[in-house]
Amino acid sequence: MKAWSISTPVLWNWCRKSTFGRRWRLTRHTIPMNCACSSRASVPHPDDASPARPRSRVNWESNWHMSLTLSAHAVVLMSIAKPIVLFLVVLAWGRWATILDKDADFYRQNRRMWNLAHIATAALAFWLCIWIVPWFWIGLPIALVMIISTSVAYAIVRNKSVPSNSRWTLSMDFIQRWILDQEVRKAEREASMRLIVTHRTGSKELQPVPLHDDPHYEAHVECEKQIDMMLTRHAQRLELSGTSTEFTTKIVVDGVAYPMPDVAVETGMDMIDYFKIQTGLDIEERRKRQYGACEIDAGELGNHVLEVRTAGSTRGLTCTIDLDRSADQLDIPLDKLGLIDSQMQQLRPALETLKGMVLVGCPPGQGRTTTLYALTESHDPYTMDIHTIENSEERPLEGVTQHLIEDEPVAKMVRTRLLREPAVLMVSNVGDEATAKLLADAAADGKRIYAGIRADNTFQALRIWLKAVSDPRKVSEGLTAVISQRLIRKLCTTCRQGFKPDPAALTKLNLPPDRVQQLFKSTGMVLVRNKEATCPACHGIGYIGRAAVFEVMVIDDESRKYIAANDMETLRKHLRRNKMLWLQDASLANVVVGLTSINEVMRVLGSKDAGDSTAPKPADPAPSDSAAPDADSKT
Repeated sequence: MKAWSISTPVLWNWCRKSTFGRRWRLTRHTIPMNCACSSRASVPHPDDASPARPRSRVNWESNWHMSLTLSAHAVVLMSIAKPIVLFLVVLAWGRWATILDKDADFYRQNRRMWNLAHIATAALAFWLCIWIVPWFWIGLPIALVMIISTSVAYAIVRNKSVPSNSRWTLSMDFIQRWILDQEVRKAEREASMRLIVTHRTGSKELQPVPLHDDPHYEAHVECEKQIDMMLTRHAQRLELSGTSTEFTTKIVVDGVAYPMPDVAVETGMDMIDYFKIQTGLDIEERRKRQYGACEIDAGELGNHVLEVRTAGSTRGLTCTIDLDRSADQLDIPLDKLGLIDSQMQQLRPALETLKGMVLVGCPPGQGRTTTLYALTESHDPYTMDIHTIENSEERPLEGVTQHLIEDEPVAKMVRTRLLREPAVLMVSNVGDEATAKLLADAAADGKRIYAGIRADNTFQALRIWLKAVSDPRKVSEGLTAVISQRLIRKLCTTCRQGFKPDPAALTKLNLPPDRVQQLFKSTGMVLVRNKEATCPACHGIGYIGRAAVFEVMVIDDESRKYIAANDMETLRKHLRRNKMLWLQDASLANVVVGLTSINEVMRVLGSKDAGDSTAPKPADPAPSDSAAPDADSKT
């Protein structure tokens, strides 16, 4: 009871002076002696007043309310709504003051002076609202008027020194522009991909993100999802294909295509049109092949270049988007391609002769262009006249004259270039007999020729070349070497798992069991606190990046006899005696050192002939690899 007596003046002053007090004010009346603060006697209600001691009803009601007030807690005496309203007003003012501060800094106004003016005015306004004006709902509007007046003064001074299109007005057009600007900023914050426009001057500018009412909004959102999936999974290509009834999307990660979730046909076609618009292609053209490129800003994932290729047919429309297909990926020196030391020792003397044909045969997408470029650049372009004939210029070669295949027949282009007596001629793709015969004649005459064809291995490439030239003796005279290659995926070093292979399986693979104690397989999983989790490096795929494996056939004098006689079986035995490595042998060498897995070798080589038809097919002594992305990726 003593504590209540001490706190009574404090509570009374707060309720009387502060504008946070309740709407009704306590009237000043003398506190009776029998009130709760002076004795234990209870205060009778006015309706229970004794008729023997009549008192006025006003005094009794006042005394009763006063006793309740003095027995209540402080929270009962304070309004709940008023502090909340004032707190929200202060937050709004703080946000608005921040906007004005950034604007003053951007347009080079007197930032320090205006900040002091805003803070001083707000402090005075809130002081008047709380302590001077006795009624809160009157003091608050007065404070708002004072704060707004300072903002108006800033706007008047600001508008005199800024461009006309940046001035602040109270018109409906300005309000609509402000609302639209807020929507644009929100869309830009939420966007994970923004396109970059490069002007003729070389400057770059971010394009605005489509808003909800934009007809390309759905296409942009879907493109964001696909590009984000590519970037996080280290994908190299996005493939879109659609017909009138279905639309499919796939991402290609290290040469393996993974299907993506289904997309509505209308949205998918809008995606292709959206990419066409951003790369400057004709959206009305649905049949001819088109090519374009653009740059994107993916935020924390950095800037990337997209190369878009579209083509159409009677069945539908296809679009491929290559991600960061830069020239650096094709700029690999010959000694860094992945040739085994023994293969390099056999090949180097054949290259140093500077005459004859070097045939490079492999399936599409297996690094043929990179190898042809490396062979071409192994010669000094400043002391030799070097020419190339290519379907497309994948990257510029320093000091080399590069020619693109357009409407002119390849054979005619080859004949024209040979008339200039080049020291080295490279043809990226030989697809007809006339061109093959011209190149065979030039190689037999002592020219250094590099030619690319489609073949699975060196022996198949040799058969195709013999059939195209139709003269085994001429082929034998000009042929120096045949190279074939494949790209295999490299195991993720974060989640690969070692195991002890079965000795019987190693023997079947021509591997010595006593020397191979451990092999590796892909899992796509790691242990986090003794629980399996998706590998953060490869996202459950189990592989990151690719490496090349080669099959090199170097033609010596005895090999020429067998080629001239078209005796492939004897040639095969002769090369095997000379320690030639088939594709399978080179691939298994990478398995032994832990670069790849046996399952990956089986996937790449498959049932194709890897050079030696009698060589045993790879058998996997380990449990099956996990070559699919994690479930979260939905690929």
